[in-house]
Amino acid sequence: MSTDGLDSKWTSSAKEVIERFYGSTNGVFRIYPGSPMVTTFDHRESDWYKRSVAFPNTTMYHYGKLGIVNRNNVIIVSRAVG
Repeated sequence: MSTDGLDSKWTSSAKEVIERFYGSTNGVFRIYPGSPMVTTFDHRESDWYKRSVAFPNTTMYHYGKLGIVNRNNVIIVSRAVG
């Protein structure tokens, strides 16, 4: 699956949302704006991903430390689509 179409959507809403993430079931993970990542990060092991997949087409709200870019508490809004 190509994720090229995300670029135009993400850049056009850059003032509304601070960061955006895309994670697929086969391990593809994208973040906007781009940021250095540790090579051992697997989004499929994250609580926000697991909960979203467990409840497809439901908007999920998560609070806690994201742990990818920084260690600050953040609010994550996620939704599994298919």
